[in-house]
Amino acid sequence: MTTDPNDRFTPAELADLDSRAVQLVAIAHGEGSAGDVARLTANLDRQQLIGLAISCAAMVDPDRSVAELLAWMNADDPRQGWTDEELRRAHARYTRGVRDEHTVQGERIYQRISKRRQRTAPSTGLEVVA
Repeated sequence: MTTDPNDRFTPAELADLDSRAVQLVAIAHGEGSAGDVARLTANLDRQQLIGLAISCAAMVDPDRSVAELLAWMNADDPRQGWTDEELRRAHARYTRGVRDEHTVQGERIYQRISKRRQRTAPSTGLEVVA
């Protein structure tokens, strides 16, 4: 199998796949959900999905171990020393437009926890995937 996507895609298509790869990585790192992945890939055919996989793979440092590459996925609680009340306060401040470093960090953790809860919540069977 050739791994040279230039064999099949125009420069514009390659740019689109690379952009989608960056978005996919962001989703995987907690900035989205399975529904976001479905929407991102809904209109892609098999060849484009292969191109997307190649674009994602090209972002990986081949000199790092699998353990190093996946260290961010540890199952530890992402609260990082924050209490639920502190996270709620940071979220409220962020919602009001406060953007100091402490508030932004609290909001990131709050959103990561929220996304994790959404991913692990039982499905109602009513989710619509585009």
